[in-house]
Amino acid sequence: AAPKAASSLEAGDVEPSMVEKIIVTAQKREEAAQDVPITLTAFSGRAAETYRLESLRDISRLTPGLLVSSFSYSSPTIAIRGATNTFTQIGANKPVAVVLDDLFIPRNSAATFDLYGLNSVQVLKGPQGTLFGRNVTGGAIILDTGKPS
Repeated sequence: AAPKAASSLEAGDVEPSMVEKIIVTAQKREEAAQDVPITLTAFSGRAAETYRLESLRDISRLTPGLLVSSFSYSSPTIAIRGATNTFTQIGANKPVAVVLDDLFIPRNSAATFDLYGLNSVQVLKGPQGTLFGRNVTGGAIILDTGKPS
């Protein structure tokens, strides 16, 4: 019976394939996305090229719960799960952090740059103050350009 079970796939059937393991750096170290206790969305560099992710607005098209809108180019609104503020005072921090290669970008107006040459994009949802600084209550967008070679 064993040889018959092994050949039970007919000519038109496709053998199921394994899902590729996704490696993320959401907790400042490389680990499998399935092992991270954070709700996240991750895109590899190849996916960024395939989906033509050229700005944060493009990332928001493919990420549930992320809103990136700009009524003016100098002051975009970035919200994760509705957590945002529109204060423009010097002491007011935004609840969503944009981090480029472990460098925190404090103002949303500085986060309006073109994305190219990315190794990965990760959108972390929920409070991330432990790893990404105070007042990151909405979440974090992590842009990684990879290690130099």
